[in-house]
Amino acid sequence: ERDQRRGARLQRGFTRKILGTKGGKPVIDPRSFERKRPPEKPQFAWTLIIDNSGSCGGDIIEEEKKLAVALVEVAKKLDIPLEIVTFGGPQQYTFLKGFEQDVAGEDLQKMVFLNADQGTPDVVTLDAACASMERFTDKFQRSYNFVYFMTDGQSGSGSIQEVLKRYKRDMVVTGIGLAGAASTIGETWGRNAVPVPDVSKLSDSFIRKIGDQIDQTFD
Repeated sequence: ERDQRRGARLQRGFTRKILGTKGGKPVIDPRSFERKRPPEKPQFAWTLIIDNSGSCGGDIIEEEKKLAVALVEVAKKLDIPLEIVTFGGPQQYTFLKGFEQDVAGEDLQKMVFLNADQGTPDVVTLDAACASMERFTDKFQRSYNFVYFMTDGQSGSGSIQEVLKRYKRDMVVTGIGLAGAASTIGETWGRNAVPVPDVSKLSDSFIRKIGDQIDQTFD
């Protein structure tokens, strides 16, 4: 019965495409032969914000850089657009890697030799990163957008919560609390908080969070 109903639907659809007859043969609407554009595959986009403020020296900045370099390689292999943002620069933030930029040579060296020597324009940097994500992914038919903000808990002026509220419909913004910030990260970021008291476990914690978010996206 299901096959009969399906056949009837196909027959009606075919009949609607017949414009008439010519020489005893049916004339088919030429638009029927146009190649249909396949649905666009789910598109992921990632932004990683590195906290390179002065309080993140030593192991913290080194583990952040290791994660950033590894994520560049993963994103390249999986064809996932990735942007990396740091503190510092004329606008108080720097786009160390753009979504469509291939990082190699001097650009990769800038990431590897990044120092923890900036102020803490965390709100300004997060706002700029989210705005950039919004502009870039607007061209996709479907996009799952994730912003990851690593922080040691020090904060500048402004409100992180206001930025999160502004972009919550377009992306998931996750706060990663490093070292001492692990115990307080949930106060600001809620369920999108990842505490990492042992910074040597940063990459492991990050991978687990990405896996959980992908599972929740397609659950």
